[in-house]
Amino acid sequence: MSVAEIIRAAAERLKNVSDTPRLDAEILLAHVRGVERSDLLTAYGAKVSGEEQTRLDALVERRLSREPVAYIVGRKYFFEDEFFVDRRVLIPRPDTEHLVEEALRLLRYRPDARILDLCCGSGCIGLSILHFAGARLILADLSEGALAVARINAERIVPGRLNDITFVASDLFANIEGTFDLIAVNPPYLTVAETDALAGTPGAHEPRIAFDGGPDGFDVSRRILADAHRYLKPGGHLLMELGFLGAPMARTARTELKLVDVLKDYAGIERVAVFTSGR
Repeated sequence: MSVAEIIRAAAERLKNVSDTPRLDAEILLAHVRGVERSDLLTAYGAKVSGEEQTRLDALVERRLSREPVAYIVGRKYFFEDEFFVDRRVLIPRPDTEHLVEEALRLLRYRPDARILDLCCGSGCIGLSILHFAGARLILADLSEGALAVARINAERIVPGRLNDITFVASDLFANIEGTFDLIAVNPPYLTVAETDALAGTPGAHEPRIAFDGGPDGFDVSRRILADAHRYLKPGGHLLMELGFLGAPMARTARTELKLVDVLKDYAGIERVAVFTSGR
């Protein structure tokens, strides 16, 4: 069979489990052939070997179980880089790029800034900031598995900056020392009910700890806001990603920090809260 025929057949199989069956089929086939997806566009007439078809069939079966494509191929693009991902970490989302953009704006005149990426997961936030800003970075997460993935990504994304990165296993601020110019965090912000509802969806393959924010979704966010002022330098900033109903929480939370802005995502949802120590 040709590349075009294989893609059509795979997309047909995936149409009931994916909103983008053809795209999924193309990404999976490109992964099997060891090429970029764009390379398939000029190779539709090329023949697919029996071995490649067998390997593709195995990947399609995984996708039919609703496993995310990013886990199947082991990578996800975020901001300007390609990150390694597996089931130990949340898959980076495009909306989180707004947080990185705001961090880079705030740090443009602070080349020696000290940054904390809390609940770092894959490290996509902190490493994206470090890639474009001269800074020292702490990547912190409760999960040792997540920190292992973050180490892999540090070696891939900023191999020349490894001496500027510290990895800390920590339940939020428990093992964090010192103060920072910027703290960035994408905390779990789904309710328990919303997290339970991920069963049977691609989200069920991702770590529950990355989603579950307690009964109303804000348990972790409130803990961060209660303590973050102790870890910010005078004039430092906390950037926190918010869920769909997170903005009211950010505006009314008990905190020593001052809320200075709430940034909207591509869909117009208030997505990133910007706090400052105001000292």
